[in-house]
Amino acid sequence: MASSYDILPQDGEAIGFQGAINNHQQQSDEPEAQKASGVWRIHWRSPTSMIGLFIGATGAAVAHHLYYDNIDGSEVVIVQDEWTLEAVRNSQEWKLRFGAGLAFLAKAMFAASAIVAYEQQAWLTARTKAAVAGLDAMFSAAQSPLSFFSPDFLRKAKAGAIMALLVWCIPLAAVITPGTLVVVPTTLSTSKSFPVPVINFSQVLPLYDFNSSVIGYVATSSQILPMNIGLANSTYNLTFHGPSFRCRKPSEMVGQAIAMTLNATRFMCEGNMGSMAWLAFAPPGQILSTIAYSKKKETPLREHWETFLAFVSSCITQPAKSAVVFPQFGSLPLCEGIVGSYNGSTYRVSLQDLSSVKVGFNHGRLWVSAQNVMYDCVLTDTEYSTRFFYSTSEQAQRIDPEYSFKWTEEDVYDSYFYLADALATLLGGAVRVFGKGIMAFKTRVTDTAIFGALNVESTKYHSPDLSPSVGELIEELSRNITLSVFSLDQMLIQNDTMVRISSDVNVYSYNRRVLIITYAVVFLGTLIALLIGSVAYFKNGVSHQLSFSTFMSTTRNYQLDELTAGSSMGAMPLRDSIRSTKLQFGFLRNADEGAEREELMRRVGFGLSDQIVPLQKGIPYY
Repeated sequence: MASSYDILPQDGEAIGFQGAINNHQQQSDEPEAQKASGVWRIHWRSPTSMIGLFIGATGAAVAHHLYYDNIDGSEVVIVQDEWTLEAVRNSQEWKLRFGAGLAFLAKAMFAASAIVAYEQQAWLTARTKAAVAGLDAMFSAAQSPLSFFSPDFLRKAKAGAIMALLVWCIPLAAVITPGTLVVVPTTLSTSKSFPVPVINFSQVLPLYDFNSSVIGYVATSSQILPMNIGLANSTYNLTFHGPSFRCRKPSEMVGQAIAMTLNATRFMCEGNMGSMAWLAFAPPGQILSTIAYSKKKETPLREHWETFLAFVSSCITQPAKSAVVFPQFGSLPLCEGIVGSYNGSTYRVSLQDLSSVKVGFNHGRLWVSAQNVMYDCVLTDTEYSTRFFYSTSEQAQRIDPEYSFKWTEEDVYDSYFYLADALATLLGGAVRVFGKGIMAFKTRVTDTAIFGALNVESTKYHSPDLSPSVGELIEELSRNITLSVFSLDQMLIQNDTMVRISSDVNVYSYNRRVLIITYAVVFLGTLIALLIGSVAYFKNGVSHQLSFSTFMSTTRNYQLDELTAGSSMGAMPLRDSIRSTKLQFGFLRNADEGAEREELMRRVGFGLSDQIVPLQKGIPYY
């Protein structure tokens, strides 16, 4: 029977140990340099797998972001049968599954790439002496979190411990990133051409009696009336032209005319008793002609005092009537209001030039004196840019109060004057203040917000903001009246425009910031691990794995056999005597063998630390 040191060849002849060595030398005729180059070589598979897994993980992370970004804001589709092709393509369940799958793929490849780098660092650390317990913890740290309780591992392998901790933290990405896509309720809008109402100003004249409803309500509530027609859950923009007043500081001649009318009103209201807090009127053609005549002849307006007295007596302080008190004016009615054109004319008098005014031309003007602050308000064509939205409570369309407008230089239409005259009728007249009370003459201005801007306890102008505020309130009220005409069905016609219809649905909402930050942290952490692993590749000179074949190749040592005698089953736990033994990976020096045999074998593996010589790159080992 052959001894334990004999090798049995095929022909059954026993040879000794020295014979086996000689046989090995005879079979290996390769030069020493070739053997060395074969040993000190980083095989391409290991770094390729490390880098390839990292690139694949990065691609999965980018695909995860692009997938969620693509479905962000899209409507959630409910599919009854989740195993149909339509369900796989559209259902909520499958979209969440695809996202979770991409997250799992990304985290798995990031972790696998980091593990390959960790293996290289673990073998580099193994070249320093460490207890068996520390080596156990180091080689199992990527699979068992209990390894982090080993002091020897944390002390000897600080970089490896950090890399192993990264491997354990990477899976958190698969928990965080799928949660960045949620389902939220929202309102989706679709646009299509739809007939919507617009104002037909040619129909204003038959509805002149709406003064008591629309004008009064708008003046007292300061709100734009809603349109009776409602397009459920819809919004649309509409631009159209309509009338409004534009109030400015009057010219010198107009200011004198307002002052003359104010003095005549004081005179007719029992002389100097009390003060006039408010005066508003539409100047009749007779007064405009008087202004034009005075300007042409360069005569003062006070020479026409009786004209102003006649107007005040007929139109402000007394019931409206013909000028019977002043027969020189004949039977011409003085209370014209804001009239349209005569004989088909649509000429509008210039704001600063009244020299061409003649009786018979229209005059879309309202003159106001609010506690000695005067305004010349001129009827002006206005371009309105509005947004209509659906009021659920009223089931009607409302105009957004934040509408925009601009005055144009276009001519005003005849129908504009009827709207302006309704406002002039509301504001026209006078308010006299005496003591703590007031007396109104033919005006409802006291029911409006405009009157609230006045300080009726004094005729003096107190606030520097009062002058523009009253003028702006008149302008705003005139615009609100025009916009409130949309509440009158008889004045509306249909016109096609783009309408946005809204509906309440559930949509996907993607929190891209959280997903990108999560993957960026994992990407940078893994990249750092790969850099550490790359350095370990260079220092090791070879590529390693935590595989059976690797341990088989590096633990064929009779000293380890003696150390683990009685524990060859590898059963846990190991004896304390084994766990505390210091081992090291390197060149195994056997003191019992001769120098010739040691030089011949040059075996590398794990051994007792006092029997290990550190590895030197380039020296051949077998």
